[in-house]
Amino acid sequence: KFDSSNEKKARSRPWTETGNSKSPADIWISIPSPKNRGPQPENWSKLSGQFKMLEFPMNGKAAYQKAGNKGLYLFWSKEFGDWKLAERL
Repeated sequence: KFDSSNEKKARSRPWTETGNSKSPADIWISIPSPKNRGPQPENWSKLSGQFKMLEFPMNGKAAYQKAGNKGLYLFWSKEFGDWKLAERL
């Protein structure tokens, strides 16, 4: 369970496009199974796992590539103002 005091701290952190906030070297994504609905669709498992930071930023923020998968990326979209998962940058 997520501690509400940590949640408040996380929400209050400033995120900047200049890269002033330190980005983690890797990110882990986990997709929980829906309760009482059986297993997740098979292709969802491809999204779970470790994403490692790329050497170059994308749109002013760190970009990530899934470890062991050369074709899955996590990056910031300036156009939509949110994070995207895609097969290419």
